[in-house]
Amino acid sequence: AYGPLWETIAAATAWLAGDGVLRNVLLFKMVAIAAYAADLVLIRQILSHIAPERTLQGVYLFAWNPLVLFTIAGNGHNDSVMLLTILLALYLYVTRRYATAVLALTAGALIKFFPAALIPLLVAGALRRVGKAQRRVFLVRGFGGSLVLVVVFYLLFWGSADPLNLTQRNKLFTTSFPTLAQIVLSPHLGEALAGRVVNLAAAGILGAFVLYQARRLVGHGVAAPDAMGEAMYKVILFYLLVTCPWLQPWYLVWAFGLAALLADVALTCGATLFAYTLSWKYILYAFFFGAMDPLMPRPPRELIAFSVVLALPLIYHARVVWAQRGNAHHADFGHHPYLQ
Repeated sequence: AYGPLWETIAAATAWLAGDGVLRNVLLFKMVAIAAYAADLVLIRQILSHIAPERTLQGVYLFAWNPLVLFTIAGNGHNDSVMLLTILLALYLYVTRRYATAVLALTAGALIKFFPAALIPLLVAGALRRVGKAQRRVFLVRGFGGSLVLVVVFYLLFWGSADPLNLTQRNKLFTTSFPTLAQIVLSPHLGEALAGRVVNLAAAGILGAFVLYQARRLVGHGVAAPDAMGEAMYKVILFYLLVTCPWLQPWYLVWAFGLAALLADVALTCGATLFAYTLSWKYILYAFFFGAMDPLMPRPPRELIAFSVVLALPLIYHARVVWAQRGNAHHADFGHHPYLQ
């Protein structure tokens, strides 16, 4: 279900735990919680470099978020492990170790694929910050090392008929724009083809947004470290709000780890609002829709879930974008006319 690096970590964890169910549950949760603790350390280290005055605020914003705690300590999801690679890459970028930062994001993509979408941002920022003589060295080290990492871990699973799990991913749709599109197209194209078409379109839209953010990033003088964190956050947020086919509450751990670094309070408030509405998905499917035996047909079920989970965050962020286009400033806690 995941990339080969996570499957390797999971195999080692299961080997240590043995056959006992309780030991496996506890040990896998310990892995997730240990990564959560490391995430907090990296948030602190990054903020101590880019905005020391916001260090305590940022650490507690992530540490005390109820959805993050429920997802990691409660459900033991591995998203805290994937977030660790993103934060490590950002810390390495801040401390000007760009090739190693690319390796960190590649490692993240070998856990879950999404960090691969952040690599163009990091490369664009690094190329802007290093001298011409160093650019070739950075590219060779970064991409050469990443290639070695990918080959080594995929060799462990050589022979798999579908190593990227694309066949299964074309069937995974819930609570998103791609889900609604797949429902509309399925009667005309069939579910399988509709899934492939929608996934390709979503990937193309996300790719265009990544390139847009990379272009904006290099316009920030020398691609300032705080601008890199904000660009990564916006890509993750765009993916979750617009192009993620299989939206789940635990995915917000990625966004919230970066929201803790932001100076823009409007974006931080938006992440908190999204965490609240996304947590309602647990309640909808556990008590209203029926988790294992759906109580209503799929189209109305998905439309209700979309409305409950995404409507408010979409309206809020549309308002934020509109205000930013009008040159409104959001960094001051006291200046939120559209939040009143």
